Amino acid sequence: MKIGHVGLTLPMAFGAVAGCVVVWRSWDASSLSQHRWAAIGTLLVMIAVTLALPRLTKRLRAPGHVPALIGVVQFAIYCCVPETGQIGETVVVVIMVIAIELAVGRSLPWWLHSTAAAIVLWSGMFGATGRPSALIGALFASWPIVLVAVMPRRSYVIAAIGSIAVIAVARTGALQPTASPAVVAVAIAAPISVLLAAVALRVRGSHPLDGAT
Repeated sequence: MKIGHVGLTLPMAFGAVAGCVVVWRSWDASSLSQHRWAAIGTLLVMIAVTLALPRLTKRLRAPGHVPALIGVVQFAIYCCVPETGQIGETVVVVIMVIAIELAVGRSLPWWLHSTAAAIVLWSGMFGATGRPSALIGALFASWPIVLVAVMPRRSYVIAAIGSIAVIAVARTGALQPTASPAVVAVAIAAPISVLLAAVALRVRGSHPLDGAT
């Protein structure tokens, strides 16, 4: 089985290593010893994101578009974590990746995108400071990347749908002091975004910017 021209093994291994680094760097700040589910979730999210990125790069072909979507993930994280002092530095990383792609006129390799995504995810796991709802919001923030990768067409429309879903979760359940509202928000936003994406796929015709391949 292949994702684009890249096999499963290398992205999976890279994502697992990146996830371990994120867990390590946020272990104390977010008391992950008391929230081991979040540590496991970080590993799974980074693996899923890294597996999705080769296909995402193929779908969002224009330079700067993949890191821009990573920027949406960063914005959703900013909206839901209590500690945001580190986010300014991670935003600079995203902007740099966008600028480099625009300068060279092509998308950078998936592993560089994965590195940027890991830095962004770290900003969320670190900034959540152990609050369960914020941890859930930070993990769900990567949803647009996975959603676009698993859908066959209309990539830009689906990216917009996924982005709205994560920002909605970040501004509602993920801001609450307990985990339950965040779980409910994700349980609502995820299936609704999948349903809207499925409806978008059924719409006949597509704009060139819809990423129809």
